[in-house]
Amino acid sequence: MGVCYCAKCSKAMLESEAVLKNNLLLCPKCNEHTKDLGQEKSSVSDSKILVKYDREHFFDDHIKKYSGKVVTYESNIVDQEILECEDTLKYQPDNIEALYHLGRLYMIKGTKTTLDSAKIVFSRIIEIDDKHIESYRYLADIFMSDNDFDMALKQLEYILDMDPDNSYLLRNIGIVYMKKNEKKTAFSYFKKSYKITEDQVLKDKIRKDVSQLKLL
Repeated sequence: MGVCYCAKCSKAMLESEAVLKNNLLLCPKCNEHTKDLGQEKSSVSDSKILVKYDREHFFDDHIKKYSGKVVTYESNIVDQEILECEDTLKYQPDNIEALYHLGRLYMIKGTKTTLDSAKIVFSRIIEIDDKHIESYRYLADIFMSDNDFDMALKQLEYILDMDPDNSYLLRNIGIVYMKKNEKKTAFSYFKKSYKITEDQVLKDKIRKDVSQLKLL
């Protein structure tokens, strides 16, 4: 989804928040033309569905067992969107929506440099809103990729304080402890996750986790 900017109100907004009139995007407050960043409109899943998917597909060792070929293609669209977000943040440096979108774009790029940039962005979001769960989750992903398991746990424990009965989160914490070779602690989190979840797919994953734990 695109971002547009109203010069009169000095306000950035999503295209969906602007008023579409005669194929022009107008500011809903002053009714002046906004600066459209020119992104293609597209139909995407509801954000809650995307968040649910992300939470259920945190760092998963079993993925590496699948065979296949992954090819990454460079996309100028991502670079363009990064520039657009950075431009928006010049006017509104604490705009959480723009910061969050920028952080996710850095994650998509996936290089060491952009992951470091994402870490800075998500840390900045937490400074503004210390209850921004998705920023903690992305930081955990980044720390996991760096094999910094203690910092990954720190992020996940922040989320756990806000969402103590999240079975997916409990399993994720178990995975981190498994990486740290702390088997008893890992098993306790797997067990708690298994007991409270009604998701059969998650239960199957936990069974595999426990089997893998016994092999360590």
